[in-house]
Amino acid sequence: MSPGRPKRSHGTDGETRNAANGNAGRQRRDEEQAEAQATEPPPEPAEERAEALLDALGQRVGALSAYAVFVLRKYAARAREEAEDIWAEAQHLRREHRS
Repeated sequence: MSPGRPKRSHGTDGETRNAANGNAGRQRRDEEQAEAQATEPPPEPAEERAEALLDALGQRVGALSAYAVFVLRKYAARAREEAEDIWAEAQHLRREHRS
């Protein structure tokens, strides 16, 4: 063996050191994963996600239907005004025609 090289250990001591190093690496990985999981919010269950999606969809449908009702009322009011104007004009023409 050369004087500048460290002595190699074989057998039980080397295996124990390798096992200890492997366990330490595994333990660090486990700790890092635990940290990452602690900082990330847990995923929502599928039922809660589906409920949230349906709630959002319900709000959109509600807003759309409210807008549709507004537009229909506006057009109905315009049509009623036009019908009243036509009726008033017809009454006026009838009165003039009689005289």
